Amino acid sequence: MITRRNDRRLRAGDGSWVKNGDRWHLLAVHPDGSASVERQAHRPRSKPVHVTLPATYVAEHVQLGYASTIHGAQGATVDTTRTVLNGTEPRQGLYVALSRGRQTNHLYLGTPTASLDGVGPEVQDTVLDPRQVLIDILARDGRELSADGGAR
Repeated sequence: MITRRNDRRLRAGDGSWVKNGDRWHLLAVHPDGSASVERQAHRPRSKPVHVTLPATYVAEHVQLGYASTIHGAQGATVDTTRTVLNGTEPRQGLYVALSRGRQTNHLYLGTPTASLDGVGPEVQDTVLDPRQVLIDILARDGRELSADGGAR
């Protein structure tokens, strides 16, 4: 699970506080709706950090952490990643998607489908070439330009 709001009142045993973007393992859900959690270690062999999140905080500021956007996954390391591409990603996003998994990183190519309600663009009967989609992504540079436009 992921906490989505800073709260300095929620302190763990080591004195740290609950921060937006922290990832936690759920240990127990209590009858009142509060949750005992353990912060996922940022470094191997670091000591576990435990805290109990009040029910109101859980209801308003906690999300499931099994899925994330590419931007949200930046900096995270997991055993396996599974990324669905739509073909419009820049190469920087592809790099992040393929560098988060310790053991495996999988890519899936989403294909356009016809609208069921007849509203929206019509989809032609096209076959996507996965290699060409990757070539196009690698050619797309998503870096932000500096204010001077890169002039030297």
